Amino acid sequence: QLTQPNLSQCEFYNESNGESEFSSFKKMITEKFQPDIFVVSANHIKSKIIKDNITFLLKDVCPNVQIPVVYGNCNIPYIFMMTPNLHVGLENYNSFIKQAISLARYKQNPLGEILNLWTEDANTNKCLSLKLHHLQKKINPWKIMERLRLEAVRVVNMVGLDFYKLYKLDHLKKTLNFCCGLGPNKANRLISYTIDYESKNNNFPGLPSRNEIALILTPKVGDNASGFIRVKVPACNTTRKEYQNSNVINYLDMTRIHPNQYGITKG
Repeated sequence: QLTQPNLSQCEFYNESNGESEFSSFKKMITEKFQPDIFVVSANHIKSKIIKDNITFLLKDVCPNVQIPVVYGNCNIPYIFMMTPNLHVGLENYNSFIKQAISLARYKQNPLGEILNLWTEDANTNKCLSLKLHHLQKKINPWKIMERLRLEAVRVVNMVGLDFYKLYKLDHLKKTLNFCCGLGPNKANRLISYTIDYESKNNNFPGLPSRNEIALILTPKVGDNASGFIRVKVPACNTTRKEYQNSNVINYLDMTRIHPNQYGITKG
């Protein structure tokens, strides 16, 4: 965490290791993280100072590369920070780091970070903490929750899901619950099966193609859900000989085209 330095005199200093904060910042940008964007939480008047400081530093650190510095909405990250049961794997970080992590994830995938707050109980569903209307407290929370569920299903299936981008990430898994044809129980079964299969088979893909959805669950579920789930096996697995020889590679699985239409597409 950078302090707010006197930029005109470059008075950066990190007392913990005696290294200038400017050097630490430069190393972070050029060597360690190589970020594509900086997000500053717009929750305080000093946010503008921090944003201007980072913009100024970036001009010195990488003058030939334009890295955007933008403001981020802090509502979802704040709710995340205040919900301890969502802090899986982040227990050792302080509240500011947790909020910063959520802010970055929200910028990358707003839908995933919002649905990470979802539970099936209206008393604990943090999506109901979002201020959507000034009269929403006068409405039964279960009714609001039902309308939010319908909208979440609509948006998730409109966007589609990339299975291999979400199945191992706790903050994205819940988006699979809203896939048409699945729901929480079937989504958890699909994820659990894939993880268990890979752990027992030397990381060979547990879901190498859309056809496997019907085998893991049921043909009807597979038929309903396949059009909304993209199956793009990670590159580290597609180069393996046993995968290339398995006759399951179908690049149309990486698209939104339904398997029933593959014949027309190929023709």
